[in-house]
Amino acid sequence: MYAFASFLFFSGIFRNYYRLIAISFIVVFLYGGLFWGIFPILKDVSWEGHLFGACSGLIYAFAFRNQGPQKPVKIWEDNDEDDIPEEIWNQENQ
Repeated sequence: MYAFASFLFFSGIFRNYYRLIAISFIVVFLYGGLFWGIFPILKDVSWEGHLFGACSGLIYAFAFRNQGPQKPVKIWEDNDEDDIPEEIWNQENQ
């Protein structure tokens, strides 16, 4: 679970894609204690395993940063029909 949440979060950061970051925050919110499991708070919890799971998610996110969903690229069409004629916007030459 820690590797998956970490992978989602760091994939969003490496790809600069806010939707992946938002999904990872939802996962962490739904599993409220997810963040605290990587710290040695409870004696009977293997915090090392949780910490290295989060680190492996970071490594996988870096390794697969060019694969999967990418931030969409906006394509602006250059439509000359909607342009304002030069005579209107360039009146100082008249």
